[in-house]
Amino acid sequence: MQDQTGLSLKKIIQTLRPLRTARIAINGTSQDFPPEITTDARHIITAIAPEIGH
Repeated sequence: MQDQTGLSLKKIIQTLRPLRTARIAINGTSQDFPPEITTDARHIITAIAPEIGH
């Protein structure tokens, strides 16, 4: 991953760790909210898995 992104593993983990979908339930109805993907995170995702990062 370091070779593909040009970043350290620490930086990759710090950037991608907050990317989680939130599920919020109000009055018995659940809704999923996708994470906001930053430019840095998108760069990492595209470098690691270009077929799913587009």
